[in-house]
Amino acid sequence: MRTRDALSLAALLAVGCDDAAKSSGDPDATRPTALELDSAPVDRPIPGADMLPVLTGDLGVTLDAQTAADAGPMPDAAVVPTPDAAGLGCDPATPVFCRNGERFRCAPDGASAAPEPCDTGEVCTAGQCVDAQGNVLLLVDTSTSMNAVVGRDVYARDCVGAGCPTWDWPRCDDPAAPATRIARVKVALQRLFATEGARDLRLALQRFPQRGDDSPDCDDGYNWGLRAMEDHDGQTETSLDTWFGAHLGQVVAVPFADVGAPPLAELNRWVDFTEGTRPTAQACVNNWDCASNICDADRCLEVADPELRGVGFTPIGKSLFYAGEYFRHRVLVEGKACAVDADCASPHHTCVEGLCHDPLHDCRPNVVVLLTDGGETEDRDPTRFFHPRVQAKRLHTGLGCMADADCAGEATCAAGSCQPILEPYPAGERMCSVFGTPCAGDADCIEPCTGGQCPVTCGEARIEGMTPGPAGRITDHAGRPVSMTLHVVDSSGVAGGNADLAAYGGGLAVGVDLVDVDALVDRLTPLLDTKTLLARCPGLAEGQ
Repeated sequence: MRTRDALSLAALLAVGCDDAAKSSGDPDATRPTALELDSAPVDRPIPGADMLPVLTGDLGVTLDAQTAADAGPMPDAAVVPTPDAAGLGCDPATPVFCRNGERFRCAPDGASAAPEPCDTGEVCTAGQCVDAQGNVLLLVDTSTSMNAVVGRDVYARDCVGAGCPTWDWPRCDDPAAPATRIARVKVALQRLFATEGARDLRLALQRFPQRGDDSPDCDDGYNWGLRAMEDHDGQTETSLDTWFGAHLGQVVAVPFADVGAPPLAELNRWVDFTEGTRPTAQACVNNWDCASNICDADRCLEVADPELRGVGFTPIGKSLFYAGEYFRHRVLVEGKACAVDADCASPHHTCVEGLCHDPLHDCRPNVVVLLTDGGETEDRDPTRFFHPRVQAKRLHTGLGCMADADCAGEATCAAGSCQPILEPYPAGERMCSVFGTPCAGDADCIEPCTGGQCPVTCGEARIEGMTPGPAGRITDHAGRPVSMTLHVVDSSGVAGGNADLAAYGGGLAVGVDLVDVDALVDRLTPLLDTKTLLARCPGLAEGQ
């Protein structure tokens, strides 16, 4: 096991690694010699923090922890009332029909209709009951700062005294009394996965880029933090036949299930506080011979019991890009060529006339929920493609365009840029390039790393035109733009931190304090309620 110098948070330098050392083939050479602090306590007020926008409708709602607590449960976005069956006229030529998502059978004389309820979790469209569940991807921040002890300016390995976790491998933190940020998020996810609502969702789990590592300890387990997926050198278009498909497991921990119930058992394996390996049949000479990067006694090991661990950087922008590309290749399979239903690898799609088809494709919710404790450390220029604010807009509406058809989420094409129905930020408004807080100049912005290694600038808040093309939008297999929703759960302690991502992602921004795990679960639960979004379906809203 590697040894590390004890460092207090107050004395941390910026995260960094020597690219030349990384290319040398020595895995230890890429380990940062000092650790990031991407959510340092704020020691000065943020100018304009009391004027942070409160966004509504498709653009989202900005809530801090206290506001969220006072507001209570979030209201349903658009609940369509069930029609009165007794006075419902109908066409006997269409004996079974749908109205507002409910199924009815028409009387022979057409004077009335009797309800024929769909099963729980289903909705009626085109006369049939179909699964109404949304696709929800949980994207968890697994940067090094997640190993900080909640309420104390110290990492777990440097913590001394009351309130510190038992930071000894393999026990590490205590799930009954979690002390670190990552531990409290994992306990919250355990409780979330145990709820009745979780069984009605199609869930998947993503982390920040990590690969295997052969020297486990409490900080990182069998994981090694990366700035990007391996072999990703800035490409804006991906294919499952190249580096993206080969290294998809470095970001997608638990993929969406192809059929049946959500993979709750597999999801829980990543948050159960245990981790272990088992030998495989593959022989090896060194770690590089193994897909897991773990060679032991001339035999490759594989991680049999994985775990979310806090190690590495905070590449929020690229992680949102990877989330969108995962959806595009594996989830949004509308129009994909098929011979049988199994070719679609989706519980929502069937093979119809040689193409995968989902009757709710046009309005089935596709949601990413980002849980983070800090700000972007890698792509901090908001004019560049991989900036998190740009990627949030790409998910929800698309970026550059030549016509309205190039945009999603009811956005229109204006001056070469997809414009949301309501632009989140007026022209001339200025915003920090990280955390998205208001500013008048660079000095008003908070740097997510120490030592001046993650510079932040103050500039135009609005995202203007990007070069149009396939990379600028999320599409299904038929090439049609698809709108996704991004919710942000931020525990950085920065007022309004990362709310700009939710604003451009069409979702909710919720500030949380990890002191209270139950409160975190309460904030997360409404973000997973995707059924109310189905009122956007034309067939449901118009009473077909």
